[in-house]
Amino acid sequence: MRCIFPYLTTLSIAMLSAFLAQAQPGTATGTRFHLAYMANYAGNPVQSLNVFVSSQQDAVGTLSIPGFGFTQGFTVVAGTTTTLTLPPAFMCTVSEFAESKGMLVETDVPVSVQALNFEQYTADGTNVWPEEMLGRDYFVMAYKGLDGQAG
Repeated sequence: MRCIFPYLTTLSIAMLSAFLAQAQPGTATGTRFHLAYMANYAGNPVQSLNVFVSSQQDAVGTLSIPGFGFTQGFTVVAGTTTTLTLPPAFMCTVSEFAESKGMLVETDVPVSVQALNFEQYTADGTNVWPEEMLGRDYFVMAYKGLDGQAG
């Protein structure tokens, strides 16, 4: 019996893990996403602000920035990722004040969205949650800043 116990324990843990993995909420796919870019490290020029849109089926969508009157249409071929590259002017650059640089991605079918702010030697990236997965209360989690840098 002692020889079987480790195997039964391992099997039980594996089965429980598989069950819990299936019980997790769905993937972060949706048809409406809100995002904005915070400033990256202040020592290098911004090299790119990218929005990545992926889909399991053909998708058509728009990325809009109402505060700038900006709209960009895009398509995603099933099973691929489309990259939208935005100008650095769309990055939030002030602290303690609101800027009109919020972005909205809307699509005709469920997609997933990621965002990347890339500079030389540093990058900030995130998965963007669809609107239906968002709550009402938010906290910005960020570090205080680097020595010798504003913020």
